[in-house]
Amino acid sequence: ARAAAAAAVAAAVAAASAAPPAAAEEPTSEKWLGILHWEAALDELDGLVARGRRPDWLALCGLVDSLLEVERLAEALALYREAQEAGAVEPWHVREPDVLDLHRLGFCSTGVATLAVQDALLQLALGGRPPGDLVVVTGRGAHSPDGRALLKPAVEAMVSDELRLEASDVPNNPGRMRILAGSLRCLWAPPVFVGDGASWGRRIWPLPRASAGPREPSG
Repeated sequence: ARAAAAAAVAAAVAAASAAPPAAAEEPTSEKWLGILHWEAALDELDGLVARGRRPDWLALCGLVDSLLEVERLAEALALYREAQEAGAVEPWHVREPDVLDLHRLGFCSTGVATLAVQDALLQLALGGRPPGDLVVVTGRGAHSPDGRALLKPAVEAMVSDELRLEASDVPNNPGRMRILAGSLRCLWAPPVFVGDGASWGRRIWPLPRASAGPREPSG
């Protein structure tokens, strides 16, 4: 298996090398990252970044999904956050504060979508002020093959069943859900004194296990 992974890496690198080199500041689509073993893919990603290449969100999303498939939640969350910090993806609505817009993830699995919601909840839990309502734009499934929503049921199950947070539909907008501030505040805690005074900490609830699932173009 290791030899096969090495051969796949070599073939992918050779194919990438044959293409005209992209400018260092431009993102590049390295979709083959998502088909490698996750350890080999992360090594290759490090190498690409070291050479000045910045894979785009399409490639990184595939790798995040691959990490979720093998239950590497910590690595998937870290990679998702790095993609945000690098500007590869921005899930927050550009005009409405406290609105997480899953449309902005593009064509993604339910696992990546629920991971984005988990990350948003962590950001609110670690914020400097008690959180208000969080609105999540899930879409209505209009672009799914059978017109059936996939993201919203997955997000609702994670929020309500696993995290026990209170959520409701947004009136007259079936493509949105609202996670109520009253339940979010049970996640938030100011910094608390820890041990001998050398460190500070916060209460963090355990993240549910995000699993890769069927893909849906948000909408």
